[in-house]
Amino acid sequence: MINSIIPIICFFFILFQSCANEKKQLELYTLQPTDNYINLKLDTWTTQNLDSPQLIADSTGTEFIVFQHSSFPQLLFYNKATGKLAKRVTMPLEGPESIRRFIGFRIKKLNEIYLTETNAEGITLINSDGKLIKRFIGKTENGKTIHFVFDAFQIVGDSIYLGLYVDHENPPHIRLQQSPMCAIFNIQTHAFQTLPFTYYNLLKEENKEFLSISFKLCFNGNGFVYSFFNMDDIYVADMSHQHVRKLKIKSKYLPTLDFKMPKKSSISIGTYWKKLQKGSYGPFLYDPYRHLYYRVAFPPIESKEDISPSELMRYGSHTFTIMILNEDFQVLDEIMMPKDTYNPFIMFVDKDGLYISQSHFLNPNFNEDIIPLRRFEIISKK
Repeated sequence: MINSIIPIICFFFILFQSCANEKKQLELYTLQPTDNYINLKLDTWTTQNLDSPQLIADSTGTEFIVFQHSSFPQLLFYNKATGKLAKRVTMPLEGPESIRRFIGFRIKKLNEIYLTETNAEGITLINSDGKLIKRFIGKTENGKTIHFVFDAFQIVGDSIYLGLYVDHENPPHIRLQQSPMCAIFNIQTHAFQTLPFTYYNLLKEENKEFLSISFKLCFNGNGFVYSFFNMDDIYVADMSHQHVRKLKIKSKYLPTLDFKMPKKSSISIGTYWKKLQKGSYGPFLYDPYRHLYYRVAFPPIESKEDISPSELMRYGSHTFTIMILNEDFQVLDEIMMPKDTYNPFIMFVDKDGLYISQSHFLNPNFNEDIIPLRRFEIISKK
């Protein structure tokens, strides 16, 4: 009897040791603020309402941080080293070479910039002077019109991957099954091709009242991560979208946010307050230099206040957290940022760290003429 028990004891001992070793091997990281800043100097034509910065370098190696202007059809190129505005690219809205209103842009190279139109039906290609090169209508090979989700697109090689809205032209009983979440635009052939991951994969049933939901599309070098503002779950897809994994990545500062059917509602002050009181997720970034992910979460606000809720949302609520994930999507840390100090919508990853805007309209040191970008180091926890 004793001889039969000994192997069992040994098995559980080895299993325990193996789990303990795995735990030891999980390297934990956190964020450490530095005294290094990039101070973007704003002119009288430019407000603090900038977001989704992108980095690009010219042939000399000079790096630029590029933003879309909030009020005018412009792209603003700031010198990363000096913080000064190096170039303002203005697109004409009238005349034979007019550029359609756009929301969202991606730069393949300095002379090849793609814009997604405000009506979500087309992509516009411009050069570095804002001149129209070509406009592409979102139609698949069978002539089906597709509509893009604003600012949910990534350039990978000679392909642009675009997040899509639900196609309400389909009959209700097949609407979700035939509404792909992503399409590829081939830059060389100018052809659109939809991918097999559909809205049905989110809902698992048909619903004729279903509305599209906003999401971000994050490229990690091997595939894509779909992150949603009102869902704990993320979806990880390979390049072909044949294999998709669903993962729950929950903030410890948020109540559980399971998928719920979005409802039509008018935008009002009350709607903004409901979103702030519920809490949500925000930007989702991949760090290719350290092979980490950063997911922003906005904890719920308990009560309404005598301030503009839309302004508060634009600056990233009162506070937010940053979840650090490894490549296996294990949470390594979640850092609560100081109240009324940072704006996570002006945030980007670079080889020397994570930059976050230290400009919040409720900060006593707020200066409307400057956006200070503070550099954070990602350090290993000892």
